Amino acid sequence: MKNFLISISSLIIYAIPAYAQVLFVDQNTKTPIAALNLYTQEGELIGFTDNQGKYTSTLERQSTPAFPLTINTQHLSYQSKSIVLQNLSEHQIIEVVPRSVEIDAIELDSKPADVIVLTGYYRSLETFDSNTKYFSDGIVQFYLPRNGGKVRYKLLDYRIFRDSIVQKDFDTKMGSYFKVARLPNLSGHKLIDRLKRYDINKSNPNKLIIEKSNKETGQIHISEKDQTSRFHVDLVLPDTVKSQKIFSLEAKTKSEVYLENYASSNFNELSPYYLTSLYEHAIGSIKRKTEFGHIPYEDVIQFYAMERSGISAKEYKLLSSKLESNLYKTEKKSQYSYKFWEDLERYAIPEINDGLKSKLGTTMLLIE
Repeated sequence: MKNFLISISSLIIYAIPAYAQVLFVDQNTKTPIAALNLYTQEGELIGFTDNQGKYTSTLERQSTPAFPLTINTQHLSYQSKSIVLQNLSEHQIIEVVPRSVEIDAIELDSKPADVIVLTGYYRSLETFDSNTKYFSDGIVQFYLPRNGGKVRYKLLDYRIFRDSIVQKDFDTKMGSYFKVARLPNLSGHKLIDRLKRYDINKSNPNKLIIEKSNKETGQIHISEKDQTSRFHVDLVLPDTVKSQKIFSLEAKTKSEVYLENYASSNFNELSPYYLTSLYEHAIGSIKRKTEFGHIPYEDVIQFYAMERSGISAKEYKLLSSKLESNLYKTEKKSQYSYKFWEDLERYAIPEINDGLKSKLGTTMLLIE
């Protein structure tokens, strides 16, 4: 999974009043939805849901929202929804509709390929001090050895947007001390192997509970009807904050969520070959200079598989020298041969949220 030794990020989350309990559930199954994000109409993140589907606010204590409050939901597995909250003092249950994605039939050769080739669309977003700093999206091709060897990738077409004012503020306060991966960290290993350091308990035939130190930190939902699986885990245990200090950099992580969807209901066989989409989201704060204190920071990565294929180890070896492995490497200028962002609907990829979209080309300028 993603290495946050350098890129670890967090912000100190201030909880909404204890009496306020807003729950988000699946419209069909009525089960809680974890890792659902809530944004204002301007695109500012104001909260997310925990493993029990409960809303956790990212608003600071002094930031009291004005009601009625219009918020927009965003989740990899659910349709976006606009909601008007009249208050936060009453118990509320909000239902969200699952996304329906048609997955092409996956043909498996009698002799499986040595390397899985996954081509898809990615999005990468960073905020600093609650302002959008960087956004990139594009088409990327991942090469994932089945033996767990080093994963490599090739960027095919991509855009890069940046807010120069926020970037300047970041450079002043953080310099080059803090970097995040701007592409998803995929693995050629099966999911069951990646979860060996956790305890997996079966809640019911269609639900597995992921635990660590006797605390629930994630779940796996399996749908025999749809032949799909959904996995999510928060690398930060409940009621804890992960702290780390590297030289003069201090980082505190409140939430570090990974969510993956698969076109298979066989937990033992879940691998990148069946991956349809993934989501990585870290929320936290960072500090380098005492006078600036801890500053809110957030990074989000999404990936949607568009094509799957495979090649032999020999073919991969010939290609390796032309591929990149460093997820922290960032291209400085946009490069694209066609407007790929206008072709997302064909692959059932949700649009960029309105708040962010309004910034692209205005405060967030395309780097050409």
